[in-house]
Amino acid sequence: TAKMTVTLMVGVNPVGGSMWVDIEAPEGVTEKDYQFLPSKADHFSGGKITRTFSTSKPGVYTFTFNALTYGGYEMTPVKVTINAVAAETENGEEEMP
Repeated sequence: TAKMTVTLMVGVNPVGGSMWVDIEAPEGVTEKDYQFLPSKADHFSGGKITRTFSTSKPGVYTFTFNALTYGGYEMTPVKVTINAVAAETENGEEEMP
């Protein structure tokens, strides 16, 4: 399982606003194959929002993060790309489902 936790806007926005993310998944991977919790779009306050992504499907995932503050400031979209790879297990160890 690949897991990534991101914290956005820390120190940049002392107020709050709305954040959303677009996720481009590998071919054949659907939204049922990964989680972005607690949500892909939400409100934030205090200039901070934290989300966790996890998947058990290998491949390249691209995240485009967007935010609009309550003051009307729209941040430049930020792209993050990760390459989730299948974990190798030692002899005698079981893979986690």
